Amino acid sequence: MVCALALTMLPAAFAQETTAGIKVYVKDASGGTVPNAQVELTSAALLAPKKAQTDSAGYYYFQALPPGQYTLTVTARNFRTVKETAIPLEVGKLPTFDITFGSWRGDRSY
Repeated sequence: MVCALALTMLPAAFAQETTAGIKVYVKDASGGTVPNAQVELTSAALLAPKKAQTDSAGYYYFQALPPGQYTLTVTARNFRTVKETAIPLEVGKLPTFDITFGSWRGDRSY
């Protein structure tokens, strides 16, 4: 009986998550993807900032993050920097941030 009870509790022990994550999609004002955008995630919950680069579809996924408040900064050549602050990341949740660059940096127009 004890063995049967222990075996029924085993899947629940493995199913508990302890980390959070965040998906980031980066687009331009027309909805086109922005590949190779620099994505940085900072938080007091981290020992050091997490830095990455979006793929050819403008996508990056940060995983295995400690829960807490985060700041997301996205930069790309010829675009203004986008910064999102006070992003709450919770255990077991995976929010998606669609970052849209709205204007060019400098004198360039479109």
